[in-house]
Amino acid sequence: MINKLDTIKLPGSLVIENEFIFTGVRSSVEMSLGGIPIIWEDDVQGRTFDLISGELDGDQMSKKDLEDLKDLAGVVDATYTLRFNGTKYTVRFRNEDSPAITAVPIVPRAKKGQYEFYNQIRIKLMVV
Repeated sequence: MINKLDTIKLPGSLVIENEFIFTGVRSSVEMSLGGIPIIWEDDVQGRTFDLISGELDGDQMSKKDLEDLKDLAGVVDATYTLRFNGTKYTVRFRNEDSPAITAVPIVPRAKKGQYEFYNQIRIKLMVV
């Protein structure tokens, strides 16, 4: 199965780093003057997660694909379709948690070419 963000093919080695930290509930506890806990709970919309790959994973992304992702992240108020491991999400880039996209060149070069490849990828997204 091919993972894609909008029309950009994503490496097969990407995983959701923080898949199980979102519960959908936000809560806070305050103590009343009489010492009784007052609990406030609310639904939270907008699950966040990071798609990541490791340094030693076999998959990588080309400079062109990363530039295309960067262009998508630069569009104000845009949402995109993420197809990931058989699930479809509507997502936006988490530009408030900048940088929304990071990657490390596999072989750093002084003169950059269009066909460079990167790993250690991190794409920060929010489901909307």
